[in-house]
Amino acid sequence: MILFFLYLQKKNKNLIFIFVTHQVNDLKKIINNNFEKKIFKKIKIFKSDRNKIPMFLSSFDLMISFIKNTFSRKAMSPTKMFEAFAMGIPFLCNKGIGDVDLILNKHKVGITIDIKKKIFSKKHLELFNNCKKIKSNLIIKKTKPFYDISFARERYNYIYNFLENDQEQ
Repeated sequence: MILFFLYLQKKNKNLIFIFVTHQVNDLKKIINNNFEKKIFKKIKIFKSDRNKIPMFLSSFDLMISFIKNTFSRKAMSPTKMFEAFAMGIPFLCNKGIGDVDLILNKHKVGITIDIKKKIFSKKHLELFNNCKKIKSNLIIKKTKPFYDISFARERYNYIYNFLENDQEQ
């Protein structure tokens, strides 16, 4: 993610990258060991409790999540994606993570990119800029069925009722 940010930063000096993590010291070590110290002027790192996450999210124009693409990641959806959707924030993620490709491509509420080579190009910049243009109200409207608890409750009740009725027959 830092390499991606550095590429974007060359094209837009006003970008600031905010990390919200419990592993503040580990992240600082990674940055110190791999990048110039001046990067800390454009990268901010915060430790936060879960209840303060919406406060941080409210200041984001875009959420980026690059997840190590392992076999177990084929069957997951990152919680942070749904947190972003609830706040109307477009989501940018690497390809091949759970149902992220399907959700983002089908509903046009974010973008997936290929990061295998860790080399970024003008195409990545265009995708990033297009992702930032997605309107908040559109994101919330299209994704609410994915994260809204009342919707989930209705779906579970439907399934349980269906199964219960099926057992009686």
